[in-house]
Amino acid sequence: MDGYAAAILVPNKQLQDTTLSFIGGAPTKGENSWPLNPEKPDDPLHLIVQLSCEDILRTVPSSPLPNHGVLQFFFDTENFVDSEDRPTCRVVWQSSPEPKETLPSPKRLKTVGGEMWSYMFGKAKSEVEVPRQLPQTSLEFQPIETTPERAIQDVATRRGIDLSDFQSNRIGPWNFWHQALGELPPDMGGGPLSRDPKVVDHILLLRLVCDENHGLDWDGHHNPSLTFWISEADLIANRWDQAYGLFTDF
Repeated sequence: MDGYAAAILVPNKQLQDTTLSFIGGAPTKGENSWPLNPEKPDDPLHLIVQLSCEDILRTVPSSPLPNHGVLQFFFDTENFVDSEDRPTCRVVWQSSPEPKETLPSPKRLKTVGGEMWSYMFGKAKSEVEVPRQLPQTSLEFQPIETTPERAIQDVATRRGIDLSDFQSNRIGPWNFWHQALGELPPDMGGGPLSRDPKVVDHILLLRLVCDENHGLDWDGHHNPSLTFWISEADLIANRWDQAYGLFTDF
């Protein structure tokens, strides 16, 4: 992408039932089926985020993504990574979603696993009835069209965050909100992940930070951000099965 154009994603329960963009919940029904774990074909993956392409386009007019439908991001909440130590995930594009319908949960869908449920409930798994999907929370889109350095101050101002609080904090202010499109934040190397050649010139679809208030937490893997990528060629050809995930350290 030219320049720096991104959407900051802020959980907002007040938007419930007014948008097709949300954390958790059940995926909106479309032409594609619920994806399975490629290394454990009997295990369906969990939906962690769904984004409306229309919401993205309204916020980032230069978006290279489809101008309709929804993007669904699925993840292995139990083991996190595959045999190559990369996030076990799938991205699905539903080009013709049915807004009032959801995909039926597969019978083999397990309860939310790993540390995600322990942080979400603050209790041991044996002490609570763990659901088969993360609680649904709608997402509000806020545009960022500026340089990466200025983006930090812009978003901090909008969210009432005092950047001085992070001067001696190794996590940094970027670790407190999710992001669609754009580049990686400056304190994470900036631009495409240079230490992984596979990502150079690829498009950042989504960056999720650990957000234990909404069940997103994989910090036991010692990586704060889960990122999703796709090459420009695969995006143009709608080869969403070629999208992939990476854990991105600060």
